[in-house]
Amino acid sequence: MIEQTAGQLKTKLYKAKIRECTAIKEAQATQQSIYSYAPKSNATADYTALIDEILREE
Repeated sequence: MIEQTAGQLKTKLYKAKIRECTAIKEAQATQQSIYSYAPKSNATADYTALIDEILREE
């Protein structure tokens, strides 16, 4: 379903997924990046995986 919608919108769908994590909201509330606020959180690992996936395409 998601792949079909991405195809209709002519957009790229990445394999990396960003899990829901309270640290993201807390980092935003303190105006910090997730990397500064919670460097060992699931969210940090997820965003790093997404960045790596994007950079591998270049």
